[in-house]
Amino acid sequence: MKILQLTIFAVAMLQAADFALPAGAKPRNLGSVGAGEGPAWDGRGNLYFTDEHRITLRDSAGQIHVFREPSNDANGLLFDSQGRLMICESATRRVTRIEPDGRTVVLADRYQGMRFNSPNDLTIDSKGRIYFSDPRYGPRDDMEMRDQHGRQVEGIYRIDAPGKVTRVIGHEVDRANGVLVSPRDEYLYVADNDNNKAGGPRKLWRFRLWPDGAIEPGSRKLVFDWLTGRGPDGVKMDREGRLYAFGGPDWKILFITAGGTLWSIPVNTPGWTPLATR
Repeated sequence: MKILQLTIFAVAMLQAADFALPAGAKPRNLGSVGAGEGPAWDGRGNLYFTDEHRITLRDSAGQIHVFREPSNDANGLLFDSQGRLMICESATRRVTRIEPDGRTVVLADRYQGMRFNSPNDLTIDSKGRIYFSDPRYGPRDDMEMRDQHGRQVEGIYRIDAPGKVTRVIGHEVDRANGVLVSPRDEYLYVADNDNNKAGGPRKLWRFRLWPDGAIEPGSRKLVFDWLTGRGPDGVKMDREGRLYAFGGPDWKILFITAGGTLWSIPVNTPGWTPLATR
């Protein structure tokens, strides 16, 4: 498996990866448009992304529109197989979904009575079960999420239905960030990222998934360690097992959000998402 750290500083490395890019492909700067997090392609020509206060839509003509403002500090975004937008809302500490009629459904806002830390990123398996990460970056004085011994948890949760939430990863990671369920629901990839602390983890882990959506105990495997470098954030995958974030009419355009700027670059292999398999 080829692992690519997709930040603005890694574009040159990606460009040099002949296995991934068409000959002569170059990154394209699409402008400083508030592209901080969560690029999500809707399968109809529109790209959605977030900054601290809004969700922005870039349409098929390249025009920029405010989709939602304020956004409850939206972070990770994802469309499910029915084309509904799911949102990690950091400020309200919940995961929501926008229905076709515009209603907002709360998928998860508590676990065992405790409010989440700040839902960050999410992924979905073939059965429609949603996994999301719950780290806390910034002030920690109001964190409620604890284990049975009172220790703080920045783990991974699974939503089987609105309000039906299970913790699937606790202290197996230090601070969960990007998450991805692989095709055929074989693995859960987790970016373990504490860039705020000297010596904190900057790793990508892989866990084997059981059919019931639980993690196989003892299956944790280190995929890549960034050591003292800038750690991993969002995680996506193409159909040959490479990790990226994708969009485009044929799922062959890689979009990168980096400090407010949006980048794109064509790739050879289509991305894999629930929408791409409809």
